Amino acid sequence: MSPEITQSMRKRAEIVKAAILEFLEKGFDCASMDKISARACVSKRTVYNHFKSKDTLFEEIIESLWERCAAVTDVVYSPDTPLRDQLNTIAQHEYNLQTDEDFQGMMRLYLGECMKSSDIATKALTRVDNMDNNIYQWMKAAIADKKLKDNDANFMVHQFAGLLKQLAFWPQVIANAPHPTEEEKHKIIESAVDMFLGYYAQ
Repeated sequence: MSPEITQSMRKRAEIVKAAILEFLEKGFDCASMDKISARACVSKRTVYNHFKSKDTLFEEIIESLWERCAAVTDVVYSPDTPLRDQLNTIAQHEYNLQTDEDFQGMMRLYLGECMKSSDIATKALTRVDNMDNNIYQWMKAAIADKKLKDNDANFMVHQFAGLLKQLAFWPQVIANAPHPTEEEKHKIIESAVDMFLGYYAQ
């Protein structure tokens, strides 16, 4: 890779990092490309060379959030591994993502934009469904293996995620509640797995 390409990639990363800070502090409407370029220590022209508009820049940041979510939900059912162990791993990954401060901050901003635009909200719901597809397939495989009761796998996915988000995502995103302690984290994950298996396990 040539030094010019490496430098360009570095500048792009700095612009994205600066934009995240600007969006979180000012909100999308009040954030400006001028302030983003100043934060990134690059010219405004350099910013526009990488991103044609503030909307484009914001969309790329949101896309990176979805990619992080997709990586977390990239799970494959293993018939030889205890169900509890697999669910615990899924819950740990979900929890770590949902309680990440940068992730919560950007999701708070994104949810605000969803409230303003039905188009953004519709796209978000579609992405959430697509993102959960891996866990959905995991549920379906566990049902086919007769380890879980035959039920609506899509409902099960959202129900399991809800057990975690109710205590370790929504209070922080909506009300800036403090993050759970390590002891509370263990309790949240363990109880979510216990409740889920208590109802659905064969």
